[in-house]
Amino acid sequence: MGWFRFVCSNGLVVGVTQSDLRRRHIGDLAPEDVGRVIASGLAQAETEKENFRKWRQRAVDPRAVTAWVDKDVREVWGFKAATRAYCITRSGHDAKIVGQYKGRIPTSIETVKSRRVPGTPTQSRNLFEVSQVLAWLAKERRDVQEQVDWREQIPGLLERMKK
Repeated sequence: MGWFRFVCSNGLVVGVTQSDLRRRHIGDLAPEDVGRVIASGLAQAETEKENFRKWRQRAVDPRAVTAWVDKDVREVWGFKAATRAYCITRSGHDAKIVGQYKGRIPTSIETVKSRRVPGTPTQSRNLFEVSQVLAWLAKERRDVQEQVDWREQIPGLLERMKK
């Protein structure tokens, strides 16, 4: 179970798998097994909904975003993703790196704007908007398992920003 943002069906999702049900398909799945997973998922959805509310209320300082991108995002997702995250949070546009990496950090390398990221503001003002930037970057991974892995890292990355 997870969240899907229907505003523009762009695939921006945030969440961590909290419950699942895995069984070999041999015809012995009982309705109550599915019911337990659904009940658990709905309870967890309320918790996530509250987290999203808190994220919307938590303003982000652009200087804190800069420090977070250069340290935490770079450490977890690498230089290129950190640079793209910085550009999207500052402009609402994805970016391509055109500058030399040597002696640079993600927030100082030369870039050029590329496509507008659907649903993002021109500057991220709260944690929820930053979460959507991270969700966009996760969605852009070519490998499906990597997309899932990156999505699951989003809450942890946001926690690192709050410190």
